[in-house]
Amino acid sequence: MVNKIGTKTMLIAAAAALLVTVIAGIVIAKTKSIKYLPQDYSMEMLKQDYKNNPIELSGVDCATAPEAQAYFNCQACTTLRQLLCKDCCFLGTPANGQLRCVDGDPAYCDTKPGLPFDTDNNSCPAAQCTETSCQNQQPPETDCLAGVQLNQYQYLGCPKTTEPAPKAGSDCIGNEDTSWYCSSGALDARPACTPRANFFLPSGAPLQDCGMLPPYDLIDGQPEELYKHKDTPMGPWHFPEDSRCDNNWAKCFEYAVNPDYAACVKTCKDTAKAREDCAAQQKCCTEAVCPDETPSGIVNCPHRSSPLDPMQACDKRIAKQCDTTYATAPCNTIIKRYNEWLLSGEAPDCFQPVDPSQKFKYRFVARSNEKITITWQVLCNAVKKGNPDESDRMFYTMVRVRDEDGGQPAHNSIIHQRSFQNKFFISAATTIPAGYLQAGKAYTAEIYYYIPLLQNEELQMNVEYLQLILHRSRE
Repeated sequence: MVNKIGTKTMLIAAAAALLVTVIAGIVIAKTKSIKYLPQDYSMEMLKQDYKNNPIELSGVDCATAPEAQAYFNCQACTTLRQLLCKDCCFLGTPANGQLRCVDGDPAYCDTKPGLPFDTDNNSCPAAQCTETSCQNQQPPETDCLAGVQLNQYQYLGCPKTTEPAPKAGSDCIGNEDTSWYCSSGALDARPACTPRANFFLPSGAPLQDCGMLPPYDLIDGQPEELYKHKDTPMGPWHFPEDSRCDNNWAKCFEYAVNPDYAACVKTCKDTAKAREDCAAQQKCCTEAVCPDETPSGIVNCPHRSSPLDPMQACDKRIAKQCDTTYATAPCNTIIKRYNEWLLSGEAPDCFQPVDPSQKFKYRFVARSNEKITITWQVLCNAVKKGNPDESDRMFYTMVRVRDEDGGQPAHNSIIHQRSFQNKFFISAATTIPAGYLQAGKAYTAEIYYYIPLLQNEELQMNVEYLQLILHRSRE
């Protein structure tokens, strides 16, 4: 239905509008005499009631735009993270029990380089490992691993420290990276296991065997012996002030740490700790989700709500870069940019006509020096609101003015947004400056909408009423 309101009609409407009633209180406008209205002003209206047969609007596939594609990748990754058992992924086949926890160190957990040391007594016997065997050690006191036997204590394959191995009657004081001062001059370095030949660091370099490096810079094969001195003929004996020798010792020997050996020990310990942390996370993740299941049996985890096979979910999660490019932190920035992109009017191709038949559009002919303000009003009812835990689901509307001859957009309004919250009424406006449209040319104004198309989440908005109002004035 189209209504055109001229000057005469508007005089009657203006007189009736003098008395204004406000729900919050009653305001009585003072009587004013309106002598005339400009002859070059008009208000035109198009409205349609759909209450008995609402227009049903659902998600629009707009994944071609880079901003939209990144946004939907974030949405898909959020879904994949929710589908998995806590934050765990499966690699390989379920039978081999390989479990990947994405919270692990990516250099070691994600790329799965294996274990740096064997843990059987043949390759790492007690005499060559640490003070005791590599096996049957108490695990680190971390969360669910206390008292649990994993037989993968890789840190025991590394020298515990650069300090010489303890010996009865010998004490040492010193620094891990520079020198050790000991009361004995015949001490050996701590034992180290030989790394597996096929174990490589994330850089591609093999893990060095620290036992093959000279641990200390010796003089003629012996540590430097430091001698006591007297300050005065009657004064106390003491070692040089720049040493850390204990003056209670009869003798003191300096073991200067070889820098290459110190670096090797640190790399070995860091690598072994990363593997231990990874194993701990895998074990804890498994026990936290399915305490009665083995890693190979977690496929049947009763707490897993995923409709996908866990292997497929993991593959998709990795393929979509859900733990790197589209992890939670970068996605916060992506979602913010997506909303700014929509509201800026840079995304007109994502918007579709509210009336799919495209019958609800207003045709007009532009006049010279004419400014046009278009108000669009929509009565909406959100019947499918998606995930109830999400509050950022938006319904977007705009007005587009097209050249009737070529169909090209001549004007796009700003984007209006409202969240999917029950029933609400939209009233927004856009202004086309005077002289912007070509005089004598025919144009159409139409209301457009956009609803994001989300995976595993359904959104639907019913439209019960549409109205377009054109305020036209010549300057």
